[in-house]
This record gives sequence, C-alpha cells and structure tokens, in this order.
Amino acid sequence: MLPIILLAAVIAGCTQDADVVKETGPSAANHRVDTLLPGSPMHGVHGLAFNADDELFGASLMGYSIYRIDRESGKVTTEIGHPLGNSDDLAFGPDGMLVWTAGAFSAIYGRKPGGEIQTLAEDLAGVNSINFSLFQTLIDRKSV
Repeated sequence: MLPIILLAAVIAGCTQDADVVKETGPSAANHRVDTLLPGSPMHGVHGLAFNADDELFGASLMGYSIYRIDRESGKVTTEIGHPLGNSDDLAFGPDGMLVWTAGAFSAIYGRKPGGEIQTLAEDLAGVNSINFSLFQTLIDRKSV
C-alpha cells in the first residue's frame, strides 16, 4: 500500500509543478506574432535556376517536385510533380533542357522543352549538385 501512496504523492507533485510552469511561463499575451512570409506549397527549396526566358524554377527534394515561380505575383505552379520531380538541384542547358538531380532515385533526369522526362544517368548514390559548363557544352556540340 505504501508504494501506491508514494506514487500518488509523486504524481500530485508533478501536477502542481506543471501548473506553476504554466502560470509563470511565456504566454501569447506577452508576445507579438508577425508573419514574415506566407506559407509556400514548395515544401522547402533546395535549388534555384533561371531558364533562357528568365523564368525562375525551384527544386524541392522533400516536395518531390520542381516548381515554376512567378517573381512578379509570387504564384507557384508545379512544373514536374511527384515522383520524378524529386530534385535537389536543377540547371538549364544551352538548348533549354532542364536537368535535375534526384537523390531519392540516385539519378539525373532531364526534359527538353515540350518533351518527355528522360533518365540521363543512374546509380549515382548521393548525387547532389548539377550545372553546365562552357567547356562541356563545347564538347557536346562537337560530338553531335
């Protein structure tokens, strides 16, 4: 019987301490809440890139999507959705091809303007950043 009485005393003591913390702790009445930016449908942005038309695109690894972001209105539309839109970084090639790293799939995907999504490389565990270089672009043009 003594253990039950001790347990009840401990629980009662915890309840009283919780009430004290509740009464003396921070409250909404003591703070001002400001919204700096409204919520976003993008679920975090990991990479940003502009296409040749100066349109902004955002890559979202967690959102499994690539988004087109209107810089004037702030409107966000899904350019490439779940699941293949999973992207950590993205870039536009000189021919307008959008390429992105898809860490969840250990792959690099690409899509030419108006085209279908293509797998450009796979089995790339930990694939992360991507970009085009002038040197690589010159080599690609010579090999075509």
